[in-house]
Amino acid sequence: MTRLLIVESPGKIKKLRSILGSGWNIRASVGHIRQLANDGSSNLGFEVQNGQIKCRYEPRDDRAKQTISDLKAAAKQADEIFIASDPDREGEVIGWHIAQVLGLKKPQRVVYQEITERAVRQAIANPRALDMALVEAGRCRDCLDKLVGYRGSPLIWRLNNGAKSVGRVQSATLHLVCQREREIRAFIPQDYWSVFVDYAEGFRAFYHGSAQANDQDETNIDDSGSDTGKDESTRVTTQAEADSLVAIAQHNPHHILSIEGKILPKNPQPLSPHHLYSRQQVQG
Repeated sequence: MTRLLIVESPGKIKKLRSILGSGWNIRASVGHIRQLANDGSSNLGFEVQNGQIKCRYEPRDDRAKQTISDLKAAAKQADEIFIASDPDREGEVIGWHIAQVLGLKKPQRVVYQEITERAVRQAIANPRALDMALVEAGRCRDCLDKLVGYRGSPLIWRLNNGAKSVGRVQSATLHLVCQREREIRAFIPQDYWSVFVDYAEGFRAFYHGSAQANDQDETNIDDSGSDTGKDESTRVTTQAEADSLVAIAQHNPHHILSIEGKILPKNPQPLSPHHLYSRQQVQG
């Protein structure tokens, strides 16, 4: 009985042979063996039909063609076939391509984290099906790579700076950077003051409300503003209004109306571009 174990790296073959011994034929795919074909609309190698993506694949190069031929020949001599590509998304996609070219209806996928006799034998004794969620994620990445690269790369060729292609991550990142830069340039800075009181008991209260409340004889101070996800205090846009609030707070008694204790998450405030501010502090 001959068993075929297909791995990615040829550097693993010698070690695996020493572990599994006779009766095993161990071959390597040497990484990816297929890629999206360079045909169809914009040479993308895939089409979108009725909400489904139809992909066409071809060997990556002449070496991949020879590898596929060798794997097919080895598969014909094997009674059982196990796919042991790397335990990650790319490995899962490579395993799927291997199963496709070999025509395996129920491929046996084995995964191990270390090349030791215990780990390898345990993995082979407990094969699983291919994780199609990982496979489809990898295939989607291939389509995005080609879609963005083939459509976006000609734009940078005009720069004559040596760049040859763009990728899905770099392109999205560039878009975010440009979007943020436009926000920064469009931002109009405005000075404002936040009014708060630091009490000897060790807590800080922030101003919330109108400076015209109760004929300007008192102001509304609340110590919950910084923990509710809102601004720490009502923003005051003029120095005169801030001074008025400070005067009211200093010349009127402060009363604690209610106390409520609770634990809430507190996140830092997002930074605004060219954020300009100052605060008027009241000691009480």
